[in-house]
Order: sequence, then structure tokens, then C-alpha cells
Amino acid sequence: MSAGAISGASNSVAAATGTGFGDLTSAEFVKIMMSELTNQDPFEPQDSGAMLEQLSSLRNIESQMNLQNQLGSLVSQNQLGASAGMIGKVVSGLGADGRMVEGEVTQVKVVKGKPVLQLDTGRTIDFGNVTTMTNKSRDDINGSDVDLSKLDPFEGDFNGDHSVDYLDRQYISAGKNLPEVPVGGDEPSADQILAYKEADLAVVEANYGKYHEEAISMDMNQDGKVDVLDRNRLVAYLTQGQESGLGDLNKDKQLNTSDLNLWEQRYDQLIGQ
Repeated sequence: MSAGAISGASNSVAAATGTGFGDLTSAEFVKIMMSELTNQDPFEPQDSGAMLEQLSSLRNIESQMNLQNQLGSLVSQNQLGASAGMIGKVVSGLGADGRMVEGEVTQVKVVKGKPVLQLDTGRTIDFGNVTTMTNKSRDDINGSDVDLSKLDPFEGDFNGDHSVDYLDRQYISAGKNLPEVPVGGDEPSADQILAYKEADLAVVEANYGKYHEEAISMDMNQDGKVDVLDRNRLVAYLTQGQESGLGDLNKDKQLNTSDLNLWEQRYDQLIGQ
């Protein structure tokens, strides 16, 4: 085949593929066929049947790709519509870092063609990673009805969270338990400060693990409602190996995964009401 023949055939095919085989008219298709037949080597003629089969395969492939693109666009539109309906609802699922996240959906963004839910906790979650959704917002989920402010305090609970735990140790170590210096009075010496802290730490150790049973609720941060912030605090306690009376739902005086499981079960019951 001559260079001119190759060039002529190539230009014809390039013109066809530039706009897609799906856009070819009958006249354009016949033109490509005639160009191939006219410029072929007479000693090695082209198999017109094979050429037709190849062109047909190319058109089928392109049709399938167009169909996939259309289906992908349709799925994206449906996902965007469904995700918009989640605004104001509490959802949970896997975040970008592979950890479980939960919160109320505040807005929906489209990132790389896919809807991403923005939560009120500052985290995000892909629409496809959502595992649960409630029909209530966080403000609809109430916490314990117990008025914790009316509970009598007891020895060792220096930070006032109704349990004697590591938080009281931290409270004392930070010097928050030291008595106020009267106006015009002398500041306590380093030895006096140390004596205050050691005395209070001794009280904590003597009462460590005590708690008001009424305060053992799902409302870990005592803000009057049960939500993702409470679960996050309980998970943080478990992850850091810290002990606390609050969150001890099975009342074994230690925090473990059993407490987290109970929290999640009761949470599901609350939002299902």
C-alpha cells in the first residue's frame, strides 16, 4: 500500500473517530469503506467483511461507554437528591479516615461528581458510606430527665461530675482545687500548694470509683441531650484507657466495650421512639 493510500485511509478514520462512531451517517460510513477499498494494495486486498466487523465492534463499544456514562449521571443525580433529603437528620457511617462518624447533616457538597455530607461535628461522610439514618434531628433526641444539679455531692468529686475518677486527679493536678487567696493575703508557698494537692489526691484515692447512679446516663457531657458528642466522649475514654463513673451503663465500675454497646443499643431505642 502506498503512503498516499495510508494517509487517505487514516484521515478518513480519524475524521470518524474524532466525532465518535455513534455519530456517523450512512454516507460517511460508505465513504470510509470506499476510501479503504480504493487505497488498498491490489496484491493484498482488504477483507471487507473483517473491516465491517471491526467497525461494528467499535460502534458497539462506544455505545456501551455512552450508556455507562448516562447511567453514571443518572445515579449521581439520584444520590444527590437522596442526600439532600438527609439535611437535618442524624446519620452515621465510615468517614474518610476509615473511622465511624456520626452527626446531623447540615449541607451537601458535590466532590468529584459524588455527594458528600457535611456534619455539624465538622466531619464529612461520603453518601455511599452512610450506614444508618434517623428520622429525627439531634435536638429531637432528649437525654436523661434527672436533674443532676440537685444531687448531693460526695467526697472525692472535686470537678462536680458526680463520679470520682481520673478527671478529679487532673482537676487537682491543675491546681483548680486550691483555696482562693483573700484580698491582701499572702500567696501560698510551693510547699503549701503541694500539701493541698496531696491531701485532696488522698481523698480521691480513698473514694475512687464512687458515683451517683442517677448520673450514669448516656448524656456523657451533661448538656441535656443524647447525641454524637456523648458517644465520641465515651469512645475517647475507651480508646485512652481512662476510667470514669459516667458512661458505666452496665454498672461494673469500669468503662469497656460493653458500655459502648449498651449506649448504642439504647440510642437506637431512643431515636426509634
